[in-house]
Amino acid sequence: SKPGDVILLEMQAGVICGGIQIGFGPAEDRLDVYDATRVAVGNGRVVVAAAGNGGVNLDSAECCRKYDRTNGIVGPNCRAEEARKDSGAIIVGAGGSGRKGCFPARERLSYSSFGSRVDVQGFGYCVRTTGSNFDLHSDADDPENISKWYTDRFSGTSS
Repeated sequence: SKPGDVILLEMQAGVICGGIQIGFGPAEDRLDVYDATRVAVGNGRVVVAAAGNGGVNLDSAECCRKYDRTNGIVGPNCRAEEARKDSGAIIVGAGGSGRKGCFPARERLSYSSFGSRVDVQGFGYCVRTTGSNFDLHSDADDPENISKWYTDRFSGTSS
């Protein structure tokens, strides 16, 4: 890869806050992913990562300021080494698309992790895309050609 290239982290990790897993959030909760992200960003790559589908408040005191850009309160079970600085990744949460029959536009979806570390919101439900393993539609003119199958119900912070 070269500077300016985009790296997509379409994955999540169990977020450990205050010594317990409280849900799913950005993969950079794992120190190895965080370190790799810092190296990639430091070398000019653009890293885009899912916020995770755990509905975690990344600014909560229990998260020990791993994600908090607001210099919020640190929980009582936090160790100084748990606090991290911004990795440089663009963290994407899930919001409504506003499409008919779907959630209102730009409304945070309940499962999306959130907080000051989440930079942008993408459609997290009713996303039309090729492939998938559920709710597939085929091309009326070529119904046997699976390369033309699509779904309009892809969802999550990775969509």
